[in-house]
Amino acid sequence: FLYIYMRLTKMKISFKRNILFFMTIGIINSAIPFVMYSFAALNIDASLSGTLNSSSPMFGAIFGYLLLGSKLKPKQIIGLIVGFIGVLVVSSASLESGSVDIVLSVIACILAAACYGLAGTFVKRRTTVVDSSSLTLGSLFFAGIFLLPFSFFYDITSTIELNLIFYMIFFAIMCTAIPFIIYYQLIKEVGAVKALMVTYLMPLFTVLWSYIFLAEKAGINVYFGLIIILIGVYLISNKSLKQVL
Repeated sequence: FLYIYMRLTKMKISFKRNILFFMTIGIINSAIPFVMYSFAALNIDASLSGTLNSSSPMFGAIFGYLLLGSKLKPKQIIGLIVGFIGVLVVSSASLESGSVDIVLSVIACILAAACYGLAGTFVKRRTTVVDSSSLTLGSLFFAGIFLLPFSFFYDITSTIELNLIFYMIFFAIMCTAIPFIIYYQLIKEVGAVKALMVTYLMPLFTVLWSYIFLAEKAGINVYFGLIIILIGVYLISNKSLKQVL
């Protein structure tokens, strides 16, 4: 889809000079998180995994400090502490269950959020020379190449039906390709931490869609922890409430 789009719009695809960069972002920002969330989806509710993803800006701030030399003000450090307390609150019921698969699923979601924060930092350093469409095409291409060999180790146990193929194409375009183009452009314009602020809305929609389509009901700890996480992210953003809204 992206290749056809870029050809029709006569956009240049800058592959040769950025192969290593595309491979790195593809693995960190696509391949690993996709696997982590797919594994988590087998064991925990979608509302929980979506809420844990809201911790991405916290990791963006940490990696920005470690790799880009971005300064953290006292308020932002407090925000990191508050945010991670929120993650613990959200995960509390799952961690108390004692199930190894559930605990690993929670850890997988947190690792995926960390990957998004790390990738956002890398992208911020290179978006001045790479456009968002080329980055999306290149990173997703290499993410697919990276994951392809693993597919041979797993048998397809269900029948491949036409509606499943349609869903895959729909999700690939509407939930991956187009959002990534917008996301990478946001990083270029406002930076990794601010671009990751879209996770303010993600848990709200995750809880809504999981209730509508999966009949899931999030526990009180998820709602309470989400509020704490968002307070932490708000402090990290170093903006006034008026600016955030």
